[in-house]
Amino acid sequence: MTTLHDPTSQLCSQAQFDEPVFGFWMDELDLPIRYWRKHWELAYISQTLKNANLLEPGCKALGFGVGMERLPALFASYGVEVLATDGYIGGAWAQTGQYSSGVEDLLFARICGEDDFRKLVTHRTVDMNDIPNDLRQGAYDFTWSTNSLDHLGTIDKGLDFIENAMDCLKPGGIAIHTTEYNLDSNTHTLAEGSVVLFRDRDIFHIADRLQEKGHEIHLNLERGNGDMDLAVDKPPYNFSDINKQHIRLMIGGYTITSIGLIIKKAAT
Repeated sequence: MTTLHDPTSQLCSQAQFDEPVFGFWMDELDLPIRYWRKHWELAYISQTLKNANLLEPGCKALGFGVGMERLPALFASYGVEVLATDGYIGGAWAQTGQYSSGVEDLLFARICGEDDFRKLVTHRTVDMNDIPNDLRQGAYDFTWSTNSLDHLGTIDKGLDFIENAMDCLKPGGIAIHTTEYNLDSNTHTLAEGSVVLFRDRDIFHIADRLQEKGHEIHLNLERGNGDMDLAVDKPPYNFSDINKQHIRLMIGGYTITSIGLIIKKAAT
């Protein structure tokens, strides 16, 4: 059984939205409670970090492809020092409010006061396909990304990013990534382009690669069976409707949901 209270590497499902811990993180993030997988991703990452005792003053975090997320402000509210990065992509991402060019785009004063935020959060442009060497020196307690590695061009590039980003962590540090998961097929998928969809085979492949290097990852790909888990949202999506159920959706002819991956770096 998967649970949001004690997450492992798992899929988004309806039952997790009904746990009290989901409502707790929506309050912390100043967001409404809704059955929307993007909100699950934020709660999933936050709860994982809380369980690992990494939402503490003195911890250092590195975020990839942060867009205009609320997570940097949330982490700063707990005293975490945050380097938030985004790629120089602009264009459609900027037009849809999914690209950040500086810390001003990440300030949510109702989550973290401006003075504390500016002391703790910095911003930098970083290409996820070419992580700079100065960030790969094992200085961070945790790293994260939300639905970014599926926009790197190909499945292989997404998997390479997961492995390469481990270099940024201290021994025993935690990486948490959320991305698109293909529920329909373990063979056919969107393997390249502006969005790619990861399959079972891709997830097990990267898990094997990580474990070969001594890193720790535990997979539980149990699928939910609630009414909302069986409903599939189809385009055009209406994200402005707070009552809209958006746990599973159709992309490129495939039913998808979110998957979260938690990876602990080898101790030595």
